[in-house]
Amino acid sequence: NNQTAEVNKCDRCGKVESATIRLRRCSACKRKMYCSVKCQKQDWKDIHKDVCRTLQSFQRALDNATARRPDDPFWVSFLDQATVENVKKLCH
Repeated sequence: NNQTAEVNKCDRCGKVESATIRLRRCSACKRKMYCSVKCQKQDWKDIHKDVCRTLQSFQRALDNATARRPDDPFWVSFLDQATVENVKKLCH
């Protein structure tokens, strides 16, 4: 069995979360994790400020999509009609 447990680690330095290292998520996008303010500030300066808003927008779009009814035109544009009908039946 090759399954391994997911390990949380700092997105800047790679330190693994442990009893002595507590990771905190970016409060804006909730995606990136950091072991310290120093790592968070350095990552923000180097790259994260350029992608944080994109990650936030992606999460909002995902949240909005999952809240839509199965017959919403948003889904209909992605799914064939038979799939839409099956989803409708499951939701009723």
